[in-house]
Amino acid sequence: MGIFNEFNKKEKPVFTGSRFGFGSGGSGGAGGSGPSVTVTGGTEIKSIGYTIHVFTGPGTLTVAGGDATVDYLVVAGGGSGGGGYAPGGGGGGAGGMLTGTDYSLVAGSYPITVGSGGVYQPNPAGPLTSGGNSTLGSLFTAYGGGHGSRSPSEQAEPGGSGGGGAGGDNSFSVSPQDGADGNKQTGTSTAAPQTPQGNAGGHGGPNGSAYGGQGGGGGGAGGAGDAAPGGRAGGDGGIGKVVTWMPGAFGTAGPSAGRWFAGGGGGSSRSDSGGNWPNPNGASGGAGGGGRGNSDTLNATVGVDHAGGGGGRGRDGGNGIVAI
Repeated sequence: MGIFNEFNKKEKPVFTGSRFGFGSGGSGGAGGSGPSVTVTGGTEIKSIGYTIHVFTGPGTLTVAGGDATVDYLVVAGGGSGGGGYAPGGGGGGAGGMLTGTDYSLVAGSYPITVGSGGVYQPNPAGPLTSGGNSTLGSLFTAYGGGHGSRSPSEQAEPGGSGGGGAGGDNSFSVSPQDGADGNKQTGTSTAAPQTPQGNAGGHGGPNGSAYGGQGGGGGGAGGAGDAAPGGRAGGDGGIGKVVTWMPGAFGTAGPSAGRWFAGGGGGSSRSDSGGNWPNPNGASGGAGGGGRGNSDTLNATVGVDHAGGGGGRGRDGGNGIVAI
């Protein structure tokens, strides 16, 4: 069985990508490192002039024979979406996403950690969970996405990108929860400054129907989650970001060529008493693996594994990925 049959299974190693020895130029733009340099670890894939090493689980990247000039991608696990639709739950925030080009990895070994997606549990079965962190040695840490809010009395969590807030509940006359901030955990780096990893989740919708407002979208690497507009419609998840050198087996399609990662999950959405939906497909997840938000009537979806997508309302977040 080929490696591509394993991509949708959680905790399976996929790859870390790096480019060396091919000269400069191209969309990734990494320069050559010389014929004596070897890079090993993860699953090795040849793609568009790159040698890419990918991890979807723990492992070690080893550079020997000199420094390697690489492009890198580090994406954490996405947060779980908040459940419930009276009021509606918020979408999960995408895992933090770090990318860079022409980065010099000195010879040595680099432990790799890949964050798992956050797990949804219905209230009161247990707490919601945010995504796990992904690391490339001690150089880069991408922080897990924050989980969405499950009710007006429960706060959405910050993270690489923040989770979306729950809607207001008419029965308690509670104002809707705020979405959580992205980049609350910025971390530090021993080799290069940490860059912004994501964005905030959207506000939950205000009271306005027999079922209360619906949930805001989780934040994505490229944009904040949308606030729920009120009534029965939920907020869309924030858009992720594109990586042009990643092969098509990873990430998702998006509004431009390349593969997209770290999209936020959509908030809850609910039909009216006549079965009419403000958006029949529910609140959209952000490009880059964000799950769709909806009620139990039309199923919400999980965040995409190995893209770090936030979970839609009531669903798990997607696992992260590391690629060089």
